[in-house]
Amino acid sequence: KKSSMTDLMIIGRSEKIAIEAKYTEVKEPIETISAWMTKTKSVDNKRKVLKHWIDIINPYLSCPLDESKIGEIQYQFLHRTASACYDNTGNAYVIYQIFYDGETEEKMSGFILSIEKSVKLISPIERLKFYVNTIEVELIKDIKEGQMILSELKKGYLYKFKEGVFYEIS
Repeated sequence: KKSSMTDLMIIGRSEKIAIEAKYTEVKEPIETISAWMTKTKSVDNKRKVLKHWIDIINPYLSCPLDESKIGEIQYQFLHRTASACYDNTGNAYVIYQIFYDGETEEKMSGFILSIEKSVKLISPIERLKFYVNTIEVELIKDIKEGQMILSELKKGYLYKFKEGVFYEIS
């Protein structure tokens, strides 16, 4: 088994919170389950992985997921949801922490819309909730090629973070 690549997982007594942070990734095309399944030759293994994720998530849904109807769901959405539900008898939460700037703001809307469609498609029950937190960032200091980010951070701030907007996707 391979561990999830969730950016941050908070495990409480009766809940798990999977936090997925995004910034420049929202500019990239969204990888769907269909695209993920056809990307390599290991389709049989991917079918097993997908079935495993669905089995983990199903107790948190109003009706079982139909594998044939989830092709347009974000691959990463399903994986993070399975991570939050795995080995969990309590509540599961998936939070998308999205940082954006002038260059990524427009693409961010499409990314969030894809998450909203995925939530509607899987039809979660009350124990599984999805949230988005958007925060605008402003670059204060440009990093030149060859500069080490950590050493520049030690010298001062690279970004200014503006007030965020946090909301539930239902």
